[in-house]
Amino acid sequence: RRRFVTLRLAHVDYRPLPDVRLRIGKQVVDWSVFDELQPANLMNPQDGSDPFRRSDAGTYSLVARLDRADFYCELVAMPFIFQ
Repeated sequence: RRRFVTLRLAHVDYRPLPDVRLRIGKQVVDWSVFDELQPANLMNPQDGSDPFRRSDAGTYSLVARLDRADFYCELVAMPFIFQ
């Protein structure tokens, strides 16, 4: 059964440089482009308490992202201490 109030996401963003973003906290990492079939979305646990309204549960992680004009690179670290 799904709780009435849940904290799905809570993170802090920090931009030390214009092209670099660091984010730490409880977050959903979504690399898929489809709604139902998500082969790249392996890091987020699914909240299956309601079969008609599927939702991703956030996980505690550190995300570092480098944005350039023609590409981006994203590194995700999920320490076991937060699991």
